[in-house]
Amino acid sequence: MREIQRKLSPEQLQKYFVEIELHNKVMRQRKADKNKIYSLREPHTECISKGKIHKRYEFGSKVSIMIGKKSGIIYRAKNIEKNVYDGNTLPYALSQFKEINGYTPERVIADLGYRGIKYIDETEIITSQNGKNKSKNERNKQRKEYRRRSSIEGKISHLMPVYYQVEMISG
Repeated sequence: MREIQRKLSPEQLQKYFVEIELHNKVMRQRKADKNKIYSLREPHTECISKGKIHKRYEFGSKVSIMIGKKSGIIYRAKNIEKNVYDGNTLPYALSQFKEINGYTPERVIADLGYRGIKYIDETEIITSQNGKNKSKNERNKQRKEYRRRSSIEGKISHLMPVYYQVEMISG
């Protein structure tokens, strides 16, 4: 990097300043550093701790997606800048949903990343841990709702190529 910087003209240094700084940051970073660069192609990539034994970490970016229960329409898709707790993103998602649709949903079926939150304003937050003290009929109804919630995974995989196309066109 020093050799490249030495051989570039001042105009070229000015033109490639961001890329040179990114490479210098990668060269200086150490194992215990915070805010590391994991990918030169996508410097916004974060290390996300999953808390699972078989797959402790993932590298990428957190995304918040809200899909209608019956329609399957994606109401909201937002890339989250930092690795924040999922429950902190939900109030903003609900406010955007209300802004778009004109009403607040009665219930939200969320994954276990949102556990511990029962209500946000008048909206009930349902996770798979909420059904332990319910009748068998209520648990079966909830199981169908959870299966509907898990259908979002297929939509996420279809959204990823669109995200990269937008990045390539805009960048």
